[in-house]
Amino acid sequence: MIKNIIWDWNGTIVNDASVFVVVMNSVLSRQGLKKISLEDYKQNFCFPIKKYWSFLGFKFDDSSFNKMNKEFISLYKKKMFSPSLHCGIVDVFKILKKHGLSQFVLSASESSLLRESVSHYNIQSFFLDIWGVNNLNALGKESLALDLIKQYNLDPKETLLIGDTEYDLKVALAIGCRALLVSFGHFHKSRLVGLGPVVVDSPSKIPSFVFS
Repeated sequence: MIKNIIWDWNGTIVNDASVFVVVMNSVLSRQGLKKISLEDYKQNFCFPIKKYWSFLGFKFDDSSFNKMNKEFISLYKKKMFSPSLHCGIVDVFKILKKHGLSQFVLSASESSLLRESVSHYNIQSFFLDIWGVNNLNALGKESLALDLIKQYNLDPKETLLIGDTEYDLKVALAIGCRALLVSFGHFHKSRLVGLGPVVVDSPSKIPSFVFS
């Protein structure tokens, strides 16, 4: 029986893949590199993000990558409140809360940016806690998940992680819990099917999986 839900943020709750594409295209243009489409992004985006940047044609060392990524984050912050939440996702939060499940947000986004985002959409009351990483490079989500499990004494067998990327599956495996993947985020459905977990294409299908 599932008693705890750990939600990913970007792509899973907030419909922001297109924002990442717009911001990335701005950075690509400044570097004289080919722009990407939303379809390109969903077919190729991956973690660690250095790997994805390298795939796009960026040349960098650690120092220059950190500089470019800070530029990316600066541009992203100007647009971070422009996307909407996925249609129906708040109804899912309400259903799960009504049934007494504990809900958390766990993201590879930097902690202060994540909390600011959740607060902007006025949905913080649904979550027992909100956990983001302590860097701008989307590193450390697995260790953060382990800390969350330990701090709240969650039983992994009673916990479900909901996310939109293969990285979320890796995080779920790291803490020994089940995963549910959504195909309306940053990964194309074709990349998720076959990984193992159930893949749903609408927030409305989440409660029936949780209570099945």
